[in-house]
Amino acid sequence: MNKYQGFQIRWISAGFRLICVWIIVMQVSSASARPEDLPVRDIQALKQDPRGPFQSIQWVCANGTVLPAKSRCPSPGGRQQGKLKDWVTGLEKESGIFLNVVLAGSDHQKVWDDSGAQSRLKQYALVQFLIQADQGWIYRKARYYRGAVQAEDESRWGVDFLNWLLSDAGRLETRFFQIREACRSLPHFSGNKTGSRPSGLCQRLCRTRYRRLWPCGSKFTGSPDPRICRRSKTLPGKSGRFDCAADHAVLPIAGTDER
Repeated sequence: MNKYQGFQIRWISAGFRLICVWIIVMQVSSASARPEDLPVRDIQALKQDPRGPFQSIQWVCANGTVLPAKSRCPSPGGRQQGKLKDWVTGLEKESGIFLNVVLAGSDHQKVWDDSGAQSRLKQYALVQFLIQADQGWIYRKARYYRGAVQAEDESRWGVDFLNWLLSDAGRLETRFFQIREACRSLPHFSGNKTGSRPSGLCQRLCRTRYRRLWPCGSKFTGSPDPRICRRSKTLPGKSGRFDCAADHAVLPIAGTDER
């Protein structure tokens, strides 16, 4: 295949993706509130909010109890995640508009939303597209808000959800395209030992570099980005250069733009 053919294929692929995004937008907008009813200014303001759509950090315990960030669950099994602003939660309940990228702990049936033509999943894919295309979109300042999004929890939930989807042969036949797109957009890294490596990689990185690199912790455990490792190679450390080229493959993120 020559360079011209490769160029054509890339353009066709990009055009197909834009068409899919347009279809998703049309379906979501037709089933949601009217544009004049949406808090457009508030949504735009989230781009500059250090916490984005989140209000605070909370613990969701195994027994269903919700506690503030400084508290601890009485027994193991709890998860830490961001709590949405009240008006963002209201937007979900009243208008069916979902801005949240946190899925850990969500009910499979509600996320699949069969009666709503999988609107929740389509909106999730659209939000992920906007995050990549618009410099983080409403998560621009809050993408690394520590504790709001736990990559390992999200990936673990993604694996369970996709296994649940694929367990129904009838659903696979009638909703194949949507299931395929869910596999592309949802995080679902392997559940083997490498799944627990992002936090360990961050600790190793910060131990072998200056303490000023500690903020990288939220980037590894929240929204991992291979660029973090690449940038670290340009900084001298007390233990020499940190080689993490082989570690990029275990970071639980898909479709990362490495520009």
